[in-house]
Amino acid sequence: MAILDRGTGMGTGMGTGMSAPAQAESGRTSDSRPLLLIANHMGWWDGFVLMRIQKRIRPRAPIYTIMLETELRKNPWFWPLGALGIQPGSTASLRALYRRLDRLRGTDAVVAFFPQGRILPFARRPLDFREGALAIARKLAPLTILPIALTAEYGSHPRPTLQARVGAPLEFDPALTTADLERAVRELLDQSAGNTP
Repeated sequence: MAILDRGTGMGTGMGTGMSAPAQAESGRTSDSRPLLLIANHMGWWDGFVLMRIQKRIRPRAPIYTIMLETELRKNPWFWPLGALGIQPGSTASLRALYRRLDRLRGTDAVVAFFPQGRILPFARRPLDFREGALAIARKLAPLTILPIALTAEYGSHPRPTLQARVGAPLEFDPALTTADLERAVRELLDQSAGNTP
């Protein structure tokens, strides 16, 4: 699904061969519990892409994007994403985030998170997911996790066409591992690259 296009920067062209309704429908989940969107992190615009996906899947739900406090201070335009800042290595920052997540438990809130913790090329392997996504999931449980692969096609244009491939929803299970989440996103990335069906 192409979320942003070269021309206006806010197109909705479809790049997966699915129509917009079918793609959105494939990611629909129960609205009775939180939804955690996890994706690879390839650029500063990724939070906006996940917000566009959220608008198709749960249009009435609030969205919160977890990001580095330093980036949030440097880039105030992230506030409309419901940005929740975190400072790695700070116990106080982690406790504050957990308090906010506790308030979202049992709601229809959508939380966006990039488990890589930094911007990396989408073709890079391994993806190097960190443990944060599982910690967030445990705080929000019961919840649904939606894996998403983000890619960009530059072609001969100065602006890329951003693509998002939405995977099947995963019901949170305490046995779930970071490797499981990374595998789900990696398989979607490989499908986007045409490496697997």
